[in-house]
Amino acid sequence: MQPIRPPTLPVRTAHPGGSSSFYKTLIMNYSKKPLSIEEQIIKLEKRGLIISDKTIAAQYLQNISYYRLRAFTFPFQNNQDIEADHLFLRDDIDFNDIVDLYVFDRRLRNLVFNELEKIEVAVRTQLSNAPVLDVIRGAFVWHVKQNVQASEEECRQKEGCTCFWYRGH
Repeated sequence: MQPIRPPTLPVRTAHPGGSSSFYKTLIMNYSKKPLSIEEQIIKLEKRGLIISDKTIAAQYLQNISYYRLRAFTFPFQNNQDIEADHLFLRDDIDFNDIVDLYVFDRRLRNLVFNELEKIEVAVRTQLSNAPVLDVIRGAFVWHVKQNVQASEEECRQKEGCTCFWYRGH
């Protein structure tokens, strides 16, 4: 009798993306080079964003990311015309306005999720308490199979009934 050996694992467990045509379609070639923080600030200024304090802007871009803040600049930019290179539609938009929108969105999201969590817990509690309350009222029905019986009398008349009635005293 041969000893049982654990299966050998390949050297790379992650799919390298070379042997399947499906994975080949997921590979994207990026032609844009990554921008430094200073280059990001210059790009925003070229597009028409007012940046009064470049040091603070650099700190925000370092911690939040240019691309995360980009979602909050999008409504204020010309995104239709490719030639416009996302120029700001107004000339009075400040970097601090974009950061304020980001902070507002973050706080609103935290408030909403905090309240949603309370609702979720309350609904789950009510769902878990519903069968217990029915037992207390004396109307609890447990179905082993999914055939629902109309009444206790019908259930007693059928052979092989899988419906168990419990009446509390």
